[in-house]
Amino acid sequence: MDILLDIDKARDMEAVMEMVVDKRLLREMTTVFPGCNKRVLVSSILLKNFREFYEIDDDTFASAQVVARDLLAHRMSDEYDTFFRLFNKWRMEDITKLKKEIETAKVAVLDVRENDPRDEADEQWNTGIDGSVELMDKRLGQLDDFSHSPPSQ
Repeated sequence: MDILLDIDKARDMEAVMEMVVDKRLLREMTTVFPGCNKRVLVSSILLKNFREFYEIDDDTFASAQVVARDLLAHRMSDEYDTFFRLFNKWRMEDITKLKKEIETAKVAVLDVRENDPRDEADEQWNTGIDGSVELMDKRLGQLDDFSHSPPSQ
C-alpha cells in the first residue's frame, strides 16, 4: 500500500483526490483493515494534511493524526472508533454548512430573475437563472442524500 505514503506526501489536492479513489488501494485496504470504512481511514490522512481546507476542530485533527500515523504503519488504530465518531460529526456539520451556503446563493440568484421579461435577452437571462437554480437544487439533493447515509463503520 505504497500509495498511502504517496497520499501522505502529496500537497496538491487534485493529485490526492485521484489517488484516494484508486480501486487497487481500496481493495487492499479492505483486506488489511476488515470491518473498517476504508474511505474514513484514508480521510484521516486528508484531514491531517489539509486541516485548513477542511476546517476541522482540534479534537478531530488530533484523532486524524493518530489514525493516519497507524494507517501509514499498516496497523489498526485504537483511535479508530473515536475518529469515526468525530469524522461523522464533522461531516454532518460540513454538509449542513454547504446546504446553507447553496440555499443563500439560490435566494440571491432568484432575486435577480426577471419576473416580467420584456425581450429575448430577459428570456435568456431567466433561462440561465433557471439552469443555475436547477443545478443548485440537484446539489442540495445530493447533500441531503449524503446526510441520510453516513458511512458505515
